[in-house]
Amino acid sequence: LDYRISMYQPMAYVELHAHKVQEQIYHVLEGEGLMDIDGEKRLLRKHDVIYLPPGTMHAIQNSGLVDLVFLVVTSPVTDEGP
Repeated sequence: LDYRISMYQPMAYVELHAHKVQEQIYHVLEGEGLMDIDGEKRLLRKHDVIYLPPGTMHAIQNSGLVDLVFLVVTSPVTDEGP
């Protein structure tokens, strides 16, 4: 299990990608962002929680004017398949 706090400054982003075996949970602590989940765009705000099963295409960007701060919980730690 990997558990970390991520912080993206305004305009920062991670490009669209998927994980082979990892599942993730995002929990927004501060700010707001735009998340693309399998082609559907969602606005994320404080206290929003997103679950991403393995194989889900996703991207996230800070669409606000302040830092986007969120927890990311990932399991398993590496994305190597069996």
